[in-house]
Amino acid sequence: MIQAEPKRVVTVGSTDHDTVLALGVTPVAVSAWRGAAFHPWNESSVGATRPVELSDQSTAINIEEVVAQKPDLIIAIWSSITQAEYDQLSKIAPVVAPDSAYPVFGAPWQATTRTVGKALGKSAEAEKVITDTEGEIAAAKAANPALVGKKVLIAADFGAGEAYPTPPTDVRYGVLTGLGMDSSVPGLADVSTLSFEESGKLNAADVLVWITIPGATVEQNPVYLAQPVHLQGRDVFTNADQGLALTYSTVLSIPYTLKNLVPKLTSAADGDPATAVAAA
Repeated sequence: MIQAEPKRVVTVGSTDHDTVLALGVTPVAVSAWRGAAFHPWNESSVGATRPVELSDQSTAINIEEVVAQKPDLIIAIWSSITQAEYDQLSKIAPVVAPDSAYPVFGAPWQATTRTVGKALGKSAEAEKVITDTEGEIAAAKAANPALVGKKVLIAADFGAGEAYPTPPTDVRYGVLTGLGMDSSVPGLADVSTLSFEESGKLNAADVLVWITIPGATVEQNPVYLAQPVHLQGRDVFTNADQGLALTYSTVLSIPYTLKNLVPKLTSAADGDPATAVAAA
């Protein structure tokens, strides 16, 4: 149990620092997922003292690195912390673990915000942040009625010559379904991997959102490029920040997504290849 307001918060979950920062607390150290912890949507929330960026802790916690920061609270919500790691860290400071009500990496942003708010003694502030963020999503929905009811699929290309459709319950759909879009794309709910030769299945989406990394080949694959979803301009290719913000899906990254990704979604939703998808 957390007895007093924490002064030295360490976040080991890959996106936990966003929520802490949104509630007005600057952690002393954060996990640098994929080599970086700070991005366009969270840089301005960092206080005068910049947090130490630890190595990526989300899938394996470096106990020594965490101990060195002398934490009085460890937040490990967006991590795959093991029982052994939890037990070790709990000897140092209280640990906020993933909510067992959700799959690992599966808690919606509202639940994560409430959990962090409670741990920091800032539940009222957490509710306000949630209300404000939901208001921004509702305003974006009202301003973009063309998105309502459109079946949306998020797919990834990690450079292996395959597409990885994201399941409809993934947290990345939270903001998209908040805009009125539908993540239940026919025939793809249980498909985790597609060869590009099978990319015709992606045509079932009204809007297809691609998250790619350097080395991705989908934009050069002739089979995919011949598909109606591409020829009709219904696909959206995110840049690095847009894809990462959608993946984070936190109270800090969601406004960034609304500003930078929604125009692309709206352009793609009309199915008219003459409508240029907004530039990155």
